[in-house]
Amino acid sequence: GLIATVMGINGFIPGSQLASYFIKDLKPYIDQVLKCEIIGVDARKRRLVLSRKSVLEAEQKEIEEKVWENIEVGSMVTGTVARITDFGAFVNLGGVDGLLHISDISWNRIDHPKDVLNIGDEVTLKVLRANRERNRISLGLKQCKPNPWTQFAETHNKGDKVTGKIKSITDFGIFIGLEGGIDGL
Repeated sequence: GLIATVMGINGFIPGSQLASYFIKDLKPYIDQVLKCEIIGVDARKRRLVLSRKSVLEAEQKEIEEKVWENIEVGSMVTGTVARITDFGAFVNLGGVDGLLHISDISWNRIDHPKDVLNIGDEVTLKVLRANRERNRISLGLKQCKPNPWTQFAETHNKGDKVTGKIKSITDFGIFIGLEGGIDGL
């Protein structure tokens, strides 16, 4: 842990109370001014027991409350891609992470979220679902763009002749790539 001075009184900050995660090297905290909460008084040793972790957790909770005040299903939010996984990307919305599932990234099929997104990208997304009790937010990127299927249906009719490029041949037919990323069979 760390020894600190609070208004002339010695204080002890256990390593486990420095942050919400394990910190191996405490040297960077030497000579730093930290905001801490008194969690105990050791009269025998004439020192205070302090927690920075509880202060950080309270600040984080306050930040989360502010974010949740602005989260509404159907609203648009801006965030930063924090992590990319095989099933999607986690986007930091300013203190709360939301999940952008791979199926909600693009109207076209993609193999991996990293084909479209990079860590640190700032993205504008639509809130698809929000559950404050479970602290879960589902986000959509493709929902911010026009649906190419709807656009195609608006500009084409049954019986229209279209041209495209052969994408693949299967036992049951041929897939043709049409305008706007639409595949026809």
